[in-house]
Amino acid sequence: MIKVSFNPKNRKFIMRCPFHMNGVAKNFPSRRFDLRNKEWVLSACRKNVDELIRLKPSIDIDARALEEMGKITEKTKLPEPRPLPAEFHFKSEPMAHQAAYLDKFHFMPISAVFAEMGTGKSKMACDKAGAHYYDGSIDAMVIYCPVSVRSNWVDELRIHLPIELGAWRYSEGAWSNGHVFVADMSESGAEKRFERFLTTPSKFKVLIVGTESLSVGDGRGKAYLAVYRFLQATRAMQCVDEGHMIKGHDSIRSNNVVELGKLSNIKMLMTGTPVLQSVLDMFMYFTYLDPQVIGIDDFYSFRNRYALLSDDGYNRVVGYDNLEELMQAVQPYVYQCLKADVLKDLPPKTYTTIEVELTPEQKKAYLDIKKNKQWASGNIEVSIKNALQKYSALQTIVAGFIRYDDLEKTAASSSTRVQRSTQPICGPHDAPKIVALVEFLKEHPHEACIIWSRYTYEINMVMEALEKAFPGKAVMFTGELSTSERDVAKADFLSGKKKYFVANQQTGGVGLTLNVADLTVYLSNSFALLDRSQSEDRNHRKGQTKNVLYVDFVAKGTVDRDILMALRDKKDLSEWVRDRLAGGESLAF
Repeated sequence: MIKVSFNPKNRKFIMRCPFHMNGVAKNFPSRRFDLRNKEWVLSACRKNVDELIRLKPSIDIDARALEEMGKITEKTKLPEPRPLPAEFHFKSEPMAHQAAYLDKFHFMPISAVFAEMGTGKSKMACDKAGAHYYDGSIDAMVIYCPVSVRSNWVDELRIHLPIELGAWRYSEGAWSNGHVFVADMSESGAEKRFERFLTTPSKFKVLIVGTESLSVGDGRGKAYLAVYRFLQATRAMQCVDEGHMIKGHDSIRSNNVVELGKLSNIKMLMTGTPVLQSVLDMFMYFTYLDPQVIGIDDFYSFRNRYALLSDDGYNRVVGYDNLEELMQAVQPYVYQCLKADVLKDLPPKTYTTIEVELTPEQKKAYLDIKKNKQWASGNIEVSIKNALQKYSALQTIVAGFIRYDDLEKTAASSSTRVQRSTQPICGPHDAPKIVALVEFLKEHPHEACIIWSRYTYEINMVMEALEKAFPGKAVMFTGELSTSERDVAKADFLSGKKKYFVANQQTGGVGLTLNVADLTVYLSNSFALLDRSQSEDRNHRKGQTKNVLYVDFVAKGTVDRDILMALRDKKDLSEWVRDRLAGGESLAF
């Protein structure tokens, strides 16, 4: 007979069964066979408990194991609905879908908001925090978000958080409040300011931390330690904004957020991608929120249950299985909304493409890379190892430069060091896309325009060209600027002081509300579909009253076409290239 016990030391169920009954184990999604002790080791997760309950009439389960099964089952029960606390009042009027979210989830300890950009997810988080504060569950809030939007969250708290935090102060393009701390622990004096913030009495505190700053391993990073100390000293609701930043099951950042998440009972995750690029993203989302919802506690067991893998040795996901089971498990905790459903009055998007010709110098460099996978000029050589590297090199040539590995002798020895350098091919006043951009802006004046580029080098050229054509009207927004500089840049653009907002998608493409602009220009696209969709929605969101025009500047006969084709197929370039190669199609370049 099969016998089951529970080991409290490693928190695992132990299943012993006769050899001829080992086939029973295959029904447990998270298990391993201990050869030494001739027993099955089962994770204490809900899916395994569900299977034990199913087998219970025919197997022997000891008292300790039954007790643990009861605890796990009880933990996964949905809480009973209850009304909003009487003291709760909205600080800002909610839209119908925002009120619907709060009505359904204000009493839920965890929730995942899969809502398109521009639908007001941050207000939902503010209102939910207010509801938990007034029911006595929390006295603090931690917000994980991209570094570039930390100041945005300060604005959102000021406008929407239904908890009175005292006076706000506006300075240098940003709001501040003594009850809200932006954890930029790399700045001079940040640790002392954090100590004052941590020890100053307050009825409610908010800590805002850049998710990227949690990428240091073993919890040794200053940001990680600050959040850990804050969570130890408070009863905080944790909120992950742009949840796709923690979808990697083996990334340091994701696992640090998960570890910190264990210190709170009330958690929220938000992403602007209501339709997931991969069902497997669900694993880390709910590992952070509560792993017992899905009921499987390791990624590979999760993948084996819900994904169909290729048999070519690469374990590529080629389909999905048991999705009804997975959706049934997560549905009570997920709130989805599409912009088209909740912002019906939002004006439409319009797309157009403008083609340009490369300069003779660009054409020569482009053909060299395209045909020979290398390019040489003087002592500079560029070599290409794979298709994506080739796409990247060709795209930089189209932008007016090329990058190469510069090998320098060190002063101390004969050894060399490698640094990434840039070789210009054309300048700001003869780069075809930039010349065409300036002409377009002169012929089609708009009140405000966003200009996206993948490369800082190209952004610098754009800024130089715009300064000559429209003196004092352009502002730059990149990761190379400090937080305060980016805040000022954003404020100048939104106020109308500046007319052109020139940025890269990785820095400015998330979290910002730039709905004063009705024109968006792409000089060079990222290879990631998410970057494109996020950046498009910076100005196509609540508050936009004009039709929004999106213009892609494309060099004739170049990779620009392939990148746009991939994005229009709703794919990352890497995925698009892989599919074409797998189908025997050539890459045009």
